Amino acid sequence: MGYVWTSVTRFACKKICWPRDRLYSVHFKDLDSDRVDAKGLRVATGVMPIVELLRDLVRERYSGEVLLDCEVEENPLPRMAESLGFMRGVLQAM
Repeated sequence: MGYVWTSVTRFACKKICWPRDRLYSVHFKDLDSDRVDAKGLRVATGVMPIVELLRDLVRERYSGEVLLDCEVEENPLPRMAESLGFMRGVLQAM
């Protein structure tokens, strides 16, 4: 996507810069840190700039699929529902 993870608070590319004809699917996941052993969290509670990523996708008129990545856990539905609800709310507010 052009976003290169460099630290908790900054990215090497501030806007999505991809060959549009080759991007079909975006997977969203939030993490508790920028370390290799980071744990997955509910979207918007970690270090990933979810609102900025969604804003860039809208600005670039991305029309592919957006998927939610969830860690394997006993009952992922509550966290998935909260994450998707947050993402839908952000998109509706744009």
